[in-house]
Amino acid sequence: MSSFEAELQPLASACVAAALQDQGAAVTAWDAHAFPDRLPDAEVDLVLLSVQQFEGLHRAVDLAPRLRTAHPDAPIVAFGQYAQMNSTEFLARVNAVAFDEPERIAQELCQAATGQLPLPQVPALRTASQMTARPPRRRITATAPARHLFPSLVHYPAHHTGLGLMGNIEVSRGCHHKCTYCSVYGAYDGGVAPYQLETVLADARQLADDGVRHFFFIDAEFFNSRTLGWRWYGRSRRSSPARRSSSPPGSITSSTIRSCWKSWCRWGCGGSRRRWSSRRTASCGSSTRESMSPTCVRRSRKRTGSVSS
Repeated sequence: MSSFEAELQPLASACVAAALQDQGAAVTAWDAHAFPDRLPDAEVDLVLLSVQQFEGLHRAVDLAPRLRTAHPDAPIVAFGQYAQMNSTEFLARVNAVAFDEPERIAQELCQAATGQLPLPQVPALRTASQMTARPPRRRITATAPARHLFPSLVHYPAHHTGLGLMGNIEVSRGCHHKCTYCSVYGAYDGGVAPYQLETVLADARQLADDGVRHFFFIDAEFFNSRTLGWRWYGRSRRSSPARRSSSPPGSITSSTIRSCWKSWCRWGCGGSRRRWSSRRTASCGSSTRESMSPTCVRRSRKRTGSVSS
């Protein structure tokens, strides 16, 4: 159940639904922002409430009593970065708040729904009485986001762009940076939850089959894992050889993403701990230095005012 995801088809909720379906669960989905009057009337054993963004925070708080009335016997678990940061407030209205990606604990959530496992024993859940430990970190895995449970992309105005139908996609959640003003840091504490690349590729394929002409990566920071974004791009190119030479106007080309990835690794994501090979050359003023570390490049830039590579 999604409270708000940037007025786009709810990707986070679709991924969680797919992970639950992979465990054999029957899943019903609802986008409470785009279609507030379409509360499912199906009987359920567990309710998952997605609170991904600030715009959905108050709506989720208001939704919790409504869900409690509609499903009095089903425990409600809130998840998402704003559910974590406001867990005390939510616990006055729901049974638990997940402090990990629900896909990683999908098996335990299904066991809780069927009564095989008490809800307080599900990993990474905070209840009114306790907080259980998180499971070992692993990639977000699902066959493909269950987008078919939500209305088609064409019913969401934000997916219609000048380049055609746009598909929202992501290769990771969280961010390595620790900007104190940012909600992503507040929820992830500088950590990253990457997807299995097969899951991302499967999502891209199903979006293309639905008529999507280009993708919009909604990651908090596409290049934050240093190599994940570049690896996804390489895999996507290899999996679609017929499309290698074609690029619609405004799309990211191979040279563009390669340049962005190199620049980000140098300047943005802790690159000072790495030295570049002798094939990378940085020219500072009249001198040229081989194997120059990013720290040296930054200092030279301050002295000369220009750096080229």
